[in-house]
Amino acid sequence: MKRLATILVFIFAICAFAAPKVKAPPFAKDGEILLEPTYCCCSVEFGAAQPIEGLALEYRKTGGGRGATALPGKWRRVSAREWHHYPLSRTYRASIRDIEEDTSYEVRLTANGHVVKSATFRTWKSEVPVARTVELSAGGALPIVISEKGTADGWVRFTAPNALDFGESEKDAVNLEGAEYVVFDGLRIRGTRGRHVFRMKNCRYVRFINCDFSRWGRVGKPRFDQYGRNFMPDMDRKSYGINYDSAIEIGEGCFGVTVERCYFHEPRGRANSWYYSHPAGPEGVVMAHAAGSTVIRWNDFVGSDDHRWNDAVEGQGNFSYDGGFNRTGDVYGNFMVYCNDDCIEMDGGQRNVRNFDNRYEAALCGVSVQGCMVGPSYVYRNLFSGMCGEFGEAGQTLKVGGGAHGPEAEVFAEKNVFWGKGTGFMMTTNLTIVSSGNMFCGKQKIGQIRYLKWPATNSSTEGDVTREIEERDLDAAYPVRPMSLMLDGARFSGFKVKGGACEPSALTVRVRSKGRACRFRIVKNDEFGWLRVSPAEGAVPADGEVPLTVTLDASKMRDRRWYRGAFLVRDEKGFSRPFTVYAETEFVPPYRPVAGNPRTVYAKGFKEGEYAAFSKKERTVEFSVPEDGRYYVMLHGVGRGHVWGAVDGDPLEASRQQGQDYPVWTMLTPGRKQGNMLRHYDLAKGRHVIRLSGRGGEFRCDGVAVTDTPLAFEPR
Repeated sequence: MKRLATILVFIFAICAFAAPKVKAPPFAKDGEILLEPTYCCCSVEFGAAQPIEGLALEYRKTGGGRGATALPGKWRRVSAREWHHYPLSRTYRASIRDIEEDTSYEVRLTANGHVVKSATFRTWKSEVPVARTVELSAGGALPIVISEKGTADGWVRFTAPNALDFGESEKDAVNLEGAEYVVFDGLRIRGTRGRHVFRMKNCRYVRFINCDFSRWGRVGKPRFDQYGRNFMPDMDRKSYGINYDSAIEIGEGCFGVTVERCYFHEPRGRANSWYYSHPAGPEGVVMAHAAGSTVIRWNDFVGSDDHRWNDAVEGQGNFSYDGGFNRTGDVYGNFMVYCNDDCIEMDGGQRNVRNFDNRYEAALCGVSVQGCMVGPSYVYRNLFSGMCGEFGEAGQTLKVGGGAHGPEAEVFAEKNVFWGKGTGFMMTTNLTIVSSGNMFCGKQKIGQIRYLKWPATNSSTEGDVTREIEERDLDAAYPVRPMSLMLDGARFSGFKVKGGACEPSALTVRVRSKGRACRFRIVKNDEFGWLRVSPAEGAVPADGEVPLTVTLDASKMRDRRWYRGAFLVRDEKGFSRPFTVYAETEFVPPYRPVAGNPRTVYAKGFKEGEYAAFSKKERTVEFSVPEDGRYYVMLHGVGRGHVWGAVDGDPLEASRQQGQDYPVWTMLTPGRKQGNMLRHYDLAKGRHVIRLSGRGGEFRCDGVAVTDTPLAFEPR
């Protein structure tokens, strides 16, 4: 056993050395119990050099809010599946979940009828005592530097009577350096052309409550020699491009940060699509090696096809032990939509990080847990209501990935609903996944990563079901929020725009209020001008309802096939209920989008509308470019599938055509796999040859073009 333990510790060290930016996490010492509470959960860690037979984790409520008295509650036990010994770190680790805010609890560890260890903790409370209020102003030099230090008994509150517009500066708006016990309440902020609205470092107990963030970040231009990502003119061509531009960056040394009831929308920039390569672009929140105990709850991250997020919430240090949320974090009650990569990255330490009661929609992936370096990580009771990137692509709904995970990594995926496009999640041998009570709809399922050993004997499934659910039956209570307003639906994708008219002409969505009267207003991104909701505000009587009429303006829906939008029914405290709208138009991208461009050549031998699949027999296409330059090969057609291609003397290789069920241009990228789909050719002036063949699939072609302007050929 000692030799085995030595080998395991050596492996742990090797894995730590191999991961970038690794910082060895300080685990509980032998016999020490660490308790890290948040509002409704508590991380528990107990140091034990060797496993203790039958060691159980139990807890009970001992008191409510301040001044309240109560008899101790019943002892509850965390399941042995969750609470177990991790031999490499020599600890037991688990989370106590779904407990009450601002409440005292007692914890005990028992074995063989004896108490091994006991301790107490108190959960956080939402309301904080404010000692002083400061009004922020957008005038003056930027960034504004805030280093205020309140106390637990007297926080410093920052607010502003009017919306703040920080203009066209290329600097961040606000830097928080060493701030403690401060709260930003009710701010309406239009950011700068700098990277961040708020950038934080070495801060403790900072809260952002009911704030509105828009129009921040850098705006560059796509560089197709760098995989279609957006670059500033002065950026190194070898860099990754514009990325990590966020409304809030929670950086190193930041502990106990809460972001709640905030509306993140319409950054200045946009993320590139996976049509070209791994996206890079703006985020709402970036977790940049924070110290821990971060809570992100009840927020709305609403992107759009004009301003897609990379990830709504992104982490730095995806394969680092202190990366992302690092340790002790809660993400719950959020709505994240319209991302070109993930809705949220939990990647990194994931040491008692919990993700629950959220609604994720319209992204390549919903939640990413790849690079779980410590664990345990929890993803439970979430609604994944249809993955969809900018051009319709979808990946793993819960992204496990095939890359590195820590040697003790463990993810609990429980009671989630996987609905719509996407592939559920994968089992892999280098990550323990405990799957239980999940509902898989349509093509969603548990799969396998084919190049890794199968089955993954360290993982398990229990009580998972497959069931069809109609869109109208999706649970509108997601994201779960403590508010009385409720909608009678979550989304509608049945709008069709034909001949300048919309069918149906209108949709009725009902707002209901349970128990008390409540005022509301409709909030939506400015760029959803084609989407109208009336009334724009109103009051719902107690236990009554108000109908909302949703209509579309077809005159503003002429430049793409799919229109995707959302509106929020928001109450006076900043809680909201989201509703998403999808409409399909008759738009077809033009067959010759850059007619007259001397550096676009359309191959002869093809005729628009005459579609044919490539056979195994090679077809040779000749073309001539007018001058030396960098070019891209485009195929026009319908459907998806693989086409084998080569230019000049290159070997024939497979290209995955990302087509649609209507005619679009797609890029021929022989040999490219997911990661960097873009492929260019540096061609000399004169004659060249393209060889094409088929190996099955549904892609049918009616045109070939060679161009230096791939942006014009996007499959909108």
